[in-house]
Amino acid sequence: METFCCYKYLACRGKKGSFPRFINFKFITMKRTSIYVLIGFLTMFLYACSSDDSPKPSANTGSEFIFKYDPLRDNVYGDKRGFFRVTLKNDKPEIKRLNDFYSGGHDFDVNEQGTVVFTCESLVVPFGAPKNSRLAYFSISKPGDVKFVAPPADPKDGHWVVVPTETPIILKDGRLVNQLNLESDVTGGGKKYHMGIYDPAKNKWTISPDVSAHVLAQPEQGTYTTAGLIKNSTAVLSPDQTKVYITTQGYGYKSGAIQYEKLFVTYYDLTTNDFVTVFAGTHTLLTATNKSVYFTYTNRTHAVDIVSKKLTQVEAQYGGEFTGAATHDEIIKVWRKAGLGTYTNSGASFTWKHIINTDKLTDKTYRGLGSKAFYTKDDKEIIFAATTNFETTFDADLAVMKTELIANNPEPEVLFTLPKNFSYHFKMLK
Repeated sequence: METFCCYKYLACRGKKGSFPRFINFKFITMKRTSIYVLIGFLTMFLYACSSDDSPKPSANTGSEFIFKYDPLRDNVYGDKRGFFRVTLKNDKPEIKRLNDFYSGGHDFDVNEQGTVVFTCESLVVPFGAPKNSRLAYFSISKPGDVKFVAPPADPKDGHWVVVPTETPIILKDGRLVNQLNLESDVTGGGKKYHMGIYDPAKNKWTISPDVSAHVLAQPEQGTYTTAGLIKNSTAVLSPDQTKVYITTQGYGYKSGAIQYEKLFVTYYDLTTNDFVTVFAGTHTLLTATNKSVYFTYTNRTHAVDIVSKKLTQVEAQYGGEFTGAATHDEIIKVWRKAGLGTYTNSGASFTWKHIINTDKLTDKTYRGLGSKAFYTKDDKEIIFAATTNFETTFDADLAVMKTELIANNPEPEVLFTLPKNFSYHFKMLK
């Protein structure tokens, strides 16, 4: 249905940029000032009549979400798995199926413009999709147009593989970041490990150097290290989108058997297309701010300042889901039963604030936590999911909630609720 708005003899017909149907031409004799007023008024109405359904740049205020859906035992929203868009409008959720594709794990991402990238479950990869890649993307404005990303052109005696990673990344400008391996077609040729940036607008890959040279340049390399690899594990994007943190490792051979050696916290610099290492030691990556990268080390949560390389213990335990703030050095931690809180860098140490304490909640209906939380714009509030049980299994009704950054908030706001068919590992448009 077309939109129609009018004022006196001025009218427009729904699309931005359309010319008014009627203008009273006696206005032509008006003074210049009045003409300027009319032009401004006309511009206002042309925009008012626009019917653009695409996400707005302010989407990260907590109004647009992407969920994975599984019919389970009661197919409330159909009997096929798929991606869903949930939009909060007038305090009510608008729930819409996007398509019937899905990823195998929690491996998808979405940017502010509403482009979703995911590692497609092998069972639903369509016939004719590129070989050696399950990396795919689509826009929520055209969800049926799912595009699969082909690997770079193969060199002689080898082929590229787009690694099926748990954490494909999409940048604000629409470029995709993913691990690439160059595998030899010659017996005993092995493989080389790279990072890649795919630009859909240009249908072009930017490929990093082989990580081996970088690993071999580290003073902490092991006795038998002759090459380096990128572990196919968590990749973490910095909030300013200039760095992707990865785990690299040296390896070699001892008595004919492969020997895996030192692990490194390394970032792939998206501006220089090269690698920088900030820490050597056994670890699991958690999250990052623009100042620090966070990881487990010696069974405790630690942070490293990426400039000074100073290592600081954040807490004397580990585990949970973590999210870094964009405006300052602070992280959200979410974990089962005990709730949600923040660690803020106060200089020599980190200050803890327990924001959602499940023992302090007034209403304990939705109390099971365990999925990643998100800061809203300017890091003023936190969006998180809670289920109806502490086990936070997939098979549990859930609520998407919002809280201010205050200690022991007894009554976080429930934004909307969803049946158990929706995974609590959702994504918010960022």
